[in-house]
Amino acid sequence: MDIEERMAKVETESTLLKESQNTLREATERGFAELRAAMERGFAEQRAAMERGFAEQRASQAQLAAELRREMRWLAGAILTNTLMIIGLIVRVGGLA
Repeated sequence: MDIEERMAKVETESTLLKESQNTLREATERGFAELRAAMERGFAEQRAAMERGFAEQRASQAQLAAELRREMRWLAGAILTNTLMIIGLIVRVGGLA
């Protein structure tokens, strides 16, 4: 009878161990699923932030290009004005001499 009691105890412990193992496996699977979902959300958020950053950068570059074109036009106008002024001075000095 002592052996039967020990066998019953071993079977009970074995059953409890299997149940614990199944519970642990299910918890692990849930944990991995939650981790995977969190990582996918994080990656999606990072990608969206990068795309927003790229869009802002492109808009900024377009604005800078427009400003550069305005500055270049102004500079070209100033150079042309100065060149014409110098030519005028040369002509005037040449006419007076």
